Amino acid sequence: MIPFYFKEAFISLKKAKFSSFVTIITICLSIFLVSVTISTLFLSNNVKRALIGKFRINVFLNDLTTAPQKNIISSILKKDKRIASFKFINKQEAAKEFIKNTGEDFRGLLVNNPLPSSFRIKLSPNINYNDVTSLVKNISKIKGVQDVVYNEGLLFRILQIIESVKIILVIITILSVILSVYLVYMINKLI
Repeated sequence: MIPFYFKEAFISLKKAKFSSFVTIITICLSIFLVSVTISTLFLSNNVKRALIGKFRINVFLNDLTTAPQKNIISSILKKDKRIASFKFINKQEAAKEFIKNTGEDFRGLLVNNPLPSSFRIKLSPNINYNDVTSLVKNISKIKGVQDVVYNEGLLFRILQIIESVKIILVIITILSVILSVYLVYMINKLI
């Protein structure tokens, strides 16, 4: 049975060389686009995880926040599944980081350290934009939190671009598969 199919396929290739060539090229292009789309979707998920892994949210505390309040905030952050990890930065560490990043030492001019204590939060890699905004709102309501700072526009643009690229690739792939099936059908009908 199988030798018969191969024999008929070669006869068909001999009879209609150009249409067979177009069919083969169309099928190859379709398979190539499907494989590129699948690999790009996996790659975009990895890129999204990597970018979100580098993204940080800074939670600045009031100067009057007590040690028990800091412990309560820490326990709230530990329980939240949207947070991969966090680090407490006291006023002295904040001053060292400021001096390291800017190269300017304000301690000679000011008696007291004006920088607040803070928590630096690293987000979970599977988080989406709505999760981030609700997380920021929840953290802002905690007693002892003065301000929550993060680059909202950058995060939103990154997530939006990645999702848009995914949708466009899927649409192009679906259209190419439909087109290739249609071309193969029409060419076989002509043959």
